Order: sequence, then structure tokens, then C-alpha cells
Amino acid sequence: EGSRCGITVFYFRKPLWAKICLNGLKKLVESRILRAINPANVEKNKMPEKYTGERRSVSKLRFVPKSTGSLRPIMNLSFKARGQRYSTNQSLGNIFQALKFEIKQNPSLAGCGIP
Repeated sequence: EGSRCGITVFYFRKPLWAKICLNGLKKLVESRILRAINPANVEKNKMPEKYTGERRSVSKLRFVPKSTGSLRPIMNLSFKARGQRYSTNQSLGNIFQALKFEIKQNPSLAGCGIP
């Protein structure tokens, strides 16, 4: 799938796609959007203390190529990894409800968004 061509599927050779995804992942980690963690710790539910705070969770990541040549990261935030009690969506639910309440009280906080 691609952003310019709708749901048309493009195929890349596996080694090439692996390099493309690795570069995209490196950019997300360098820009501090994502943090790298050890997959063995996720499976054993032994996350380092700094990641286990208020119901932190892990989500799957995939990339969709954009017409500009860059990648669009797509995360499934409703996914719940083995050993996790909550998905990312569930852990952010209370924050979302608080934001909805504040926007209802003061719609100018939404800016250009639709309240």
C-alpha cells in the first residue's frame, strides 16, 4: 500500500525492504519518538524500571512508503503483548477523557481541530 496510490500494493525484495525499515526505525529512535528495548525483556515481561511506570505498553510497528520517498510509521495501539495487562489505547484512555472534557469546557483549546 502507498499513500499516493491508495490501496495498491507494492512489493520490495526482502533485503531491500529490511534496509529501508531499519533506516526508518533509526530515524524514529534518533528523533526520540521511539525508544529501543530488548525484545527478550518484552517477552519475559521484565522491562527496565524506567519503562514500567504507569502501565507502559509495547506496540507493533510497520512502515508504509510515502510518495516523497520517506516512510510513514503505523502503530497498532490496540495490540496487547503477551504478559501485558493493558494496551496502549487502554493506558491512554483516562488522558483522552480528560482532554475531551477540557475541550468541551473551552473549545478554543482545540485550535483548528474539530471539538
